[in-house]
Amino acid sequence: MGRRNHTKIGFIFFSLGLLSMFYFYGCSKENNITGDKIIATVNDQNIVLDDFVRRLEMTPLPSVNKSNRKQKALDILIDEYLVSHWTQQNQIDKEPEFNEALELINKRTLIRELFYHEVRDLIKPDSVELREAFIQSLFRNDVVGLYTENQFIVNEWKELIESKYSFSDILQKWGNNSQVRIDSASFHWGDGAVPVLIDKVAYSIEPGEYSDIINLTQGYGLLFVKSRVQDKFLTQDQIPLKQQTVATVLKARMETIRANEYVINLMAGRQVTTKAEGFRELIRVLQPYVKGGTINELLISLSPATSLSLNTELDRLDLPVIVTPDFTWSIRDVLKILYQYNFSLQESDELRLIKNLVRLLKNAVRDEYLYRKALELGLNESLTAQKDYGLWKRYLLYRKGVSTFIANVDPDERQEVLTAWLNSLREDAKIRVNDQLLNAVNFTGIQMLAFWMDDSSPQLAVPPLIDFRNNKAE
Repeated sequence: MGRRNHTKIGFIFFSLGLLSMFYFYGCSKENNITGDKIIATVNDQNIVLDDFVRRLEMTPLPSVNKSNRKQKALDILIDEYLVSHWTQQNQIDKEPEFNEALELINKRTLIRELFYHEVRDLIKPDSVELREAFIQSLFRNDVVGLYTENQFIVNEWKELIESKYSFSDILQKWGNNSQVRIDSASFHWGDGAVPVLIDKVAYSIEPGEYSDIINLTQGYGLLFVKSRVQDKFLTQDQIPLKQQTVATVLKARMETIRANEYVINLMAGRQVTTKAEGFRELIRVLQPYVKGGTINELLISLSPATSLSLNTELDRLDLPVIVTPDFTWSIRDVLKILYQYNFSLQESDELRLIKNLVRLLKNAVRDEYLYRKALELGLNESLTAQKDYGLWKRYLLYRKGVSTFIANVDPDERQEVLTAWLNSLREDAKIRVNDQLLNAVNFTGIQMLAFWMDDSSPQLAVPPLIDFRNNKAE
C-alpha cells in the first residue's frame, strides 16, 4: 500500500534536469534481469514494480518528460537504496536523534494505515461517476480566471454578479487592478494541470458561463469557461487503459474528501486548550533561536530539551502548554514535537512565530488522536503498516546519510563532492535492471495526493523521490 509524508533539508540543491548518460548507464549496470514483479536489484535488495510505480506517481518531476521520467525515478531510487545501506553500515542510525525521528515515522505509518483501513478500502466510485469523469477527460476546457486575496474586491465581484454583469465587463473593470491576477488555463479532467477545485468547478458550468466566487487555499477565484471541445478520440484498445487512469484519479479525489471528513468527525467535541502561562514560557525559550534555522533531527546534535533547557529553569519546562481530554503536553513535550516535526525558527517576528507554532501544534494534536485511534484498532500488527514503516525508514536513512556525508564539506563544493560519492557507491554495487519491464511501466503522470491536506503538511502516501545529484550535463 502507498503511504505519505514529506520534509525538507535546507541545504540541498534540487535540480530536476535530465540525468547524464553516465548516470543512466554507468559501469555498475550489469545484464538485464527478467521477471514480472522485480524492476531492479541493488546488491541483494529488490525494487518491486508496484512500489516503484507508487513512488513515481507521487513525485513531480516537472523538468523531465514522461518517457524519461521512469528512468530518472529509478536512478533516484537506486541512490536511495545505496545510501541507506551505507548509513546503516556506519551505524549512523544508532544515534539518539535518529531514533527521535523514527518515533514520528512510526506514528505516521499507523496514521496512514488507519486511512487505508477506515477510508481508502471503502471508496468505490460508482459506474455513473466513472462514466461522467471518463467523458469529461476527453474534452479540453479553455478557462480564464480572475484571482484575488482582497475581500473588498470579492464583495465588488459579488455585486456585479448579482447585477448580471457579463464576465467581459467584470474583466474590463478589474483586469488592470494590481491586486487581481488574470490567468488562462487549458486542461482535461484529471490531468493535474490545475488544482482539483478549479477542475471541478470548470466542468460544472457550460461554455460561455462563469462560476460563482470560489474559495481557494489562498484567496478567491472567478472562472469563465471560454470553450470545451472534444480533442481526444480513442481507439477501442485504448479505452480500457484510459478508464483505469480515470478510475485511479477519481478514487484518489474521493479519498481526499472522505479523509478530511474523517478527521473532522474524529476531532468533533474534543476540547483542546492552550495554557497561556506555558505558551508564553515556550515562546520565551524559543525566542533566542528565532532566525537560527530549524529544529531539525538531521542537523543538530543535541535534543532540544537538553540544549534549550540551559536557558531556562528546568522546572519551568514542565509547565503545561496543550491540554486535551486525553493527554497534556508540557513545554518539554512540545520541544520534542517541534524537534520531530522539523519546526522552522526562521521567522521575521514573534507574531509569525506564534502563528506557525499554533498551526503546527494543532496538526500535532490531530496526529496524536489519529495515532491513538490506529492503536485502538490494533493496526500496529498490520503487515502493510510494517512494510510502510520499512519504506519510510529507508527514506529517512537516505536523507540522514546524505546530510552526514556532506556535513563537513565546504558548501561551494557539496554538489560536486556528493555527486562523486554517489557515483562511487554505484561503481561498487551490483545493480541489475529489467529494462523491458521499466519501458512497459504505465503511470498517469499526475501527482496522486491522498488522505488529507492542510496549510502546512500534505500527508504523502509514499516518500517523494529526492534527487541529491548535480544533474548538469557533463
